Amino acid sequence: MSVPEQDEPGHTQTVWILLSGGVDSAACLAFYVNQGFSAHCLHLSFGQAAERPERIAAERLAGHFGSPLTVLRWSGTRRLGSGEISGRNAFLYFGALLEIGDRSGLLASGVHAGTPYYDCSPEFLASLQRIVDGYCDGRVRLVAPFLDWTKDQVFGFCTSSRVPLHLTYSCERGVNPPCGRCLSCRALQDFEVVPVVWTVSASCQGVLRWLIRPQPPSPGPVENAENSDCPLARPS
Repeated sequence: MSVPEQDEPGHTQTVWILLSGGVDSAACLAFYVNQGFSAHCLHLSFGQAAERPERIAAERLAGHFGSPLTVLRWSGTRRLGSGEISGRNAFLYFGALLEIGDRSGLLASGVHAGTPYYDCSPEFLASLQRIVDGYCDGRVRLVAPFLDWTKDQVFGFCTSSRVPLHLTYSCERGVNPPCGRCLSCRALQDFEVVPVVWTVSASCQGVLRWLIRPQPPSPGPVENAENSDCPLARPS
């Protein structure tokens, strides 16, 4: 897998990470930081059930990697629950685009293969890139380093790259302890991820960390991201 060329010799390319606070976005942030990119994190709060614990997890992850974090907030009249939220990923991308403005760089997310959602597919990203090109004239490129990876390969990357999964939060219902029934919780259970209450400080009460039990090697070349067959970006 090749890293996108830098804008000019000696210049570190900027990447904006859609950082939800979950496992996939944490892996995405680690991926680009490890590649030497200048990573800026964007977290969108839009009334989701797990709004507060996700935001705190995003703050902790950004702090761990030393990356600046911008929190964008949107409010509406509809109460959002767990499960698929129609238009979510498109909303996240366009919300990020408002913040990016006239700057240039990559806009990255942790979407991966193996989900039933249209907005986690190559077709969705290719369609969205065409719209973004109309606004930005090529200044912003949408990238998804794990688009062809399964969840177990993402976890394999997290293990080999020492991604701090204990700082992430992934329950769609935003409860403590996690519900164990939503899709995100079930995905973690598949990989024997154990929820533990985080009680470091009063400001973090109710936030969960995840402890990973030893796992067998995951399939696919995930030990070294640079030598894997995972595409860094999808063509428009």
